[in-house]
Amino acid sequence: ETGISGKIDFEFVEAKIQFSLAVALPPEKFLLHAGAVALDGVGIIIPGNTFTGKTTLTREFIKIGAEYFSDDCAVFDKNGFLY
Repeated sequence: ETGISGKIDFEFVEAKIQFSLAVALPPEKFLLHAGAVALDGVGIIIPGNTFTGKTTLTREFIKIGAEYFSDDCAVFDKNGFLY
């Protein structure tokens, strides 16, 4: 999708991708627009809109030893487990 200027509307494309991922998930799982890491056995969720620093903050957690799950879309189940 492009705007009048011919530039790609990244927010629109991202929303379409996230919707497609969410629809493809089994009913017991859901998608959150967030970075996700685990540090010392504790899950850390970094929610945020597009271009608000989720990837940057996720990268900083990885530098201090966090386990990477996602920097954009986190998948959970109804019990709060992160995939």
